[in-house]
Amino acid sequence: RAADEGCKELWVRVNKVDRKAVPFRDATVDRWNGKVLMASGGGKSFKALNQSILQQTQLVMQDKQRLLRKTRVRRSLYRVVGEGIHQPSALPRKEEGDGAVGEELDEEAYDDSDLYQLLLRDLIESGSQQVFPHNP
Repeated sequence: RAADEGCKELWVRVNKVDRKAVPFRDATVDRWNGKVLMASGGGKSFKALNQSILQQTQLVMQDKQRLLRKTRVRRSLYRVVGEGIHQPSALPRKEEGDGAVGEELDEEAYDDSDLYQLLLRDLIESGSQQVFPHNP
């Protein structure tokens, strides 16, 4: 029980420090986002939303269960130590509703390939804009 109390006290202190750091973190993220946008010529990512990077992040974080579900879908062939080979789900992905219909979820997996696909697409688009600047 003493260990539980010590752990709870530690998390209270961690959360307190985290709350104090929020203004600095937000200002730093905004400043660097502005620098990156200026360096990249205005950037194209998420411009359709016409929101700051912090607003976009808050919007995404509002549905944490959906975010977690997207990272736990088996999309590729992989092997877990001590288990057999996991095959990707043959059923199409559906992201609607609370249930992950047609998706095989793995609570132990973390698949962030969506992020890297988005980053690669942005990189390719920015490269093609530099080569063909007048192409929309």
